[in-house]
Amino acid sequence: MSYYPVNIEEIQLKVAKKRIKKYTPPTYSIFDEPSNVKEIQNSFGEKLVRVDGTIPVDLPIENGQRFLFISYDQSRFSHGIHKYPAKFFPELPRWLIQRYSKPNEWVLEPFMGSATTNIECLLHNRNSVGIDIDPFARFLAKVKTTPLNLDELNQTNQFILEQITFFQPILIKNEQIPQFPYRDNWFRVEILKELTYIKHLIENLSVNEHLKDFYKICFSSIIRNVSNADDNCTRTVIRKKLNKQVYPSLALTKFAENLLIFSQRITEFSENVTNSFLEISHDSDARNIKYSNNTFDLAVTSPPYGNAVDYPRTHQLEMYWLDIVNGSLTELKKQHIGTESVSATFYKNYIR
Repeated sequence: MSYYPVNIEEIQLKVAKKRIKKYTPPTYSIFDEPSNVKEIQNSFGEKLVRVDGTIPVDLPIENGQRFLFISYDQSRFSHGIHKYPAKFFPELPRWLIQRYSKPNEWVLEPFMGSATTNIECLLHNRNSVGIDIDPFARFLAKVKTTPLNLDELNQTNQFILEQITFFQPILIKNEQIPQFPYRDNWFRVEILKELTYIKHLIENLSVNEHLKDFYKICFSSIIRNVSNADDNCTRTVIRKKLNKQVYPSLALTKFAENLLIFSQRITEFSENVTNSFLEISHDSDARNIKYSNNTFDLAVTSPPYGNAVDYPRTHQLEMYWLDIVNGSLTELKKQHIGTESVSATFYKNYIR
């Protein structure tokens, strides 16, 4: 059986069937009450206010009231670019910034993650600052919040898709494949060659930095899927009982699919983004915010919990392929709230 060349027309047809659905604003009843808001009772007999989709800006709120928000908007605009665990659903920060801030005011997101709040700020004419200790999060956020030249995007897409059809395993020598810990345990050899081919293809593009970074995120988005690791586990682990099906041409096919899907999403974002300002801080974290008092009019965030996600371990394969890290994750993990280990020095200094 021959796996190459991949069939781009077949991939385009598959993606076309998944095309982003046009957004329909919520309707309202003749009593001026949002039709997507209703009171329900859970299995414990507790009353909740259920909101489906967009949250009305003037939604009445009583102290101690409980809500159940149902999101239908997690893939619109650039929100649906790249998986990211434990992220905000867009309707909530959208509601908060519209309710508690005004156009051109400043919003702080001290645990930025994949930039859900900042995307909504850009779409609703709010300036914002995003802070995150994680370098992968900052890179992903930068891509998701950067509008692109759509003519250049479409032209480059055509070039990349054509180049994908030229791949043959013989084109990549073993010494060209990047080295990183347990590489051959995480990936099959044919997948390593396909990923290396895609990586070199992106690196050699004659395009601006923003567009090249967009393709790097398209590339990053397939890495867990085509690895031997469990796709559905937050941590990067191999489960032998899973018997994951990974086959030659999978990386090329997945990359082409995600390139087309993400291009639709960044196009929608680029066509709707306002001229508001965004800064992604590289020298702050939530404990050390390097901005003067009264800089911000509103802070919107979803802070980590006691069982916070171990993001370096979650994104380790992506960071290896993107050259964000090239060895041990120990030092990076020490900076995160979701770390599994605490040094004796830290314990003595901060735990009393």
